[in-house]
Amino acid sequence: MGQRIRARRKALGFTLDQVAACVGVTKAAVSLWETGQAPNISAENFLKASLVLGCNPYELLGIDSSAVAVSSVNVSRLAQAIEFIDTMVSRHKIKLSPMSKAKFLLYLSDVDRGFPSDMEALRLIELIK
Repeated sequence: MGQRIRARRKALGFTLDQVAACVGVTKAAVSLWETGQAPNISAENFLKASLVLGCNPYELLGIDSSAVAVSSVNVSRLAQAIEFIDTMVSRHKIKLSPMSKAKFLLYLSDVDRGFPSDMEALRLIELIK
């Protein structure tokens, strides 16, 4: 995965600093991802990295997205979903685990439904915790 992240970053002409700033991590963190020395990358940071690099997350994993039974990722919708979650967490001072964030992102990235109201979102967050 690290080699694919690095190749995509270089193909786009991005520096480590640029990717790090967009994802919200340090330059060292991105470097560790690329060299495979980071033990884990959170689901949230992984999805943000795929947005910054303008690619489907399955590409970074080395999975042929046509072989996966999930519809392809709408990058624009995913970016809106991340922003929605960040706003909710900040506004309501909510703590979400990376797994809960990933579940909420998956729910919100469904293009066929609109984003929930604040009250509905808070109920959903309680359900996925």
